[in-house]
Amino acid sequence: MKMQDKIIKYRSLIVITAMVITLLSLLLIPRLQINSNVDDYVPDTIKNKVYLKELDSIFGGSEMILLMLHSEDVVNAATLKRLESLAADLGELEGLDRIISPFNAQEISIDDGFMSMTPFFEEIPDNQADFVSLKKRIAANSMTNRFFSDDFSLVSLVLIKNTKTPDKIIDDIKGIVANHPGSEEVLLGGLPFIRYSIEGNILTDLIVLLPIAMFLMVFMLYFSFREWKGVFMPFMIVLMSIILSFGLMSFLGWKISLFSILMPIMIIAIANDYGIHLIAHYQELARGEEKLSMKQICKQIYIDLKKPIFITGITTIGGILGLLSHTMMPAAELGVLTAIGIGFALLLSLWFLPAMLSFFKPKRRDTQTEQKKAPIVDRLLGNMGNWVTLHPKKIITISMIVAVIGVIGVFLLKVDTNVESYFSAKSEVGRSTKLINEKFGGSQFIGIRKRNNKRPCSRPC
Repeated sequence: MKMQDKIIKYRSLIVITAMVITLLSLLLIPRLQINSNVDDYVPDTIKNKVYLKELDSIFGGSEMILLMLHSEDVVNAATLKRLESLAADLGELEGLDRIISPFNAQEISIDDGFMSMTPFFEEIPDNQADFVSLKKRIAANSMTNRFFSDDFSLVSLVLIKNTKTPDKIIDDIKGIVANHPGSEEVLLGGLPFIRYSIEGNILTDLIVLLPIAMFLMVFMLYFSFREWKGVFMPFMIVLMSIILSFGLMSFLGWKISLFSILMPIMIIAIANDYGIHLIAHYQELARGEEKLSMKQICKQIYIDLKKPIFITGITTIGGILGLLSHTMMPAAELGVLTAIGIGFALLLSLWFLPAMLSFFKPKRRDTQTEQKKAPIVDRLLGNMGNWVTLHPKKIITISMIVAVIGVIGVFLLKVDTNVESYFSAKSEVGRSTKLINEKFGGSQFIGIRKRNNKRPCSRPC
C-alpha cells in the first residue's frame, strides 16, 4: 500500500495522534519560565565570566540600582524630604543590602588643627537663600555632589542589591515610591532594572506580538484563498508547531530568553509555507474540469508536492541548526526548538493536512462569473509572470544592483553588545539610561583585580 493510500486509510489515527501530541505539549507550557539575565546566556567557560565569579566570591556579589528624582530644580524642601523618606523606607526593604544617599554624606572641617566630621544634611533649609548656599556646599563636597547632577535637575539614591536577590524586588521598590507621591519624575536605572524590563518586554511580546502575527497570517490566508479550509488548515499547522516547540522547551527545562522569543515568529514565517502550497494545489484540482472526490484530491496533492515540500523543509531545518555553533546557549536552543517545530510542521503538512482535509467536501466552481474572472492573487501572479518573461534583462539588472547594495551594506554593519541600546529612547529604561550616562557618568563599571604573586622574604629585603 502506497503512502497516499495509508494517509486516507489511517486518517483518523493521524489526526488523533497529532492532536494528542499537541495537547500534551500544551499542558507543559504553564511550567515555562523567563530568563532575562543576559549573563546567563554566556557559557561558564568564558574567561571574563570566570574572573567575575572569582571576584564575587572574594568581595561578595552586589549590584546597583539607581533611583533618581528628576525636576527642574531638586534642591528644595519638598524634594529633599521626599528623598529622605524614600531612603528611610527603602532601607527597611528586605533584599537590599544597603542604601547610599546624600543624607549619609559627611562634611569634613578642620578646627584648631583637629578634623571633625558632621552630617552634611543636619537639617533641610526652609528659605530660598539657604538653598542657594546649600547648592554651593553640595558642589564643594565630593561626598555629596556625586548624588546630584551638575545642573541640580537630578538627585539620586544608590540601592545595593545582592546578586542572589531576584529582580522582582523592583516591584517592591515601585510600591514604596508610590507611597511617597510628589511632583518629581521618578526613574530607575541599573542592570537589575534592565533585566526586570527585559522580562516584562518578553512577556508583552508573547501576549501582544504573537496574536498580532497570527492575525496577520489569517488575514493574508483568507485574502489569498477566500475559503475557510485555506485559512484553517495552515493556521492549525502553525499553531500546533508553536505549541510543540514551547512544550518541548518546558520539558527540557529551558527558559524563554531574548533569543527564543523569536521562535514563534520564525515558525509562523516558515512553517506556513508548506500548508499554503498544499491548499493552493487542492484548489486547483477542486476547481479543475475533472471532478475528483476529496479523497482523490488529497492523494494527488500528496503525490505531486511531497518531494519539493520535503526537500524544502529539510534544507530549512539544516540551515536553522547552524545556530548550534553559536557561543550563547539560548541561540543554540533557538535553533533546536525552531528546527523541531518546523520538522513537526513538515510532517503535519504532508500527513495531517491531507488526512484532515479528506473529511470535508471540495469547493467547486459554481458560477459563470468565477469561471470568467480569476482570483486577485492569480491575476496578480499572472501579470507578474508575464512582466518577468517580457523583461528578463531588467530583472537581472535590478537583481544585480540590489545585490551590490547589499554587499556594500555588509561592510557598514556594526556590532552592538550594549544591553542598554536594546530599548528605545522613549522607554523608561532608555530615558533613565540617557540621564545616568549624561549626568552621572554611566551605571556600568569594570572590576580589576591585581594579584600579588610576590613571595614573602625569609630575610630582611
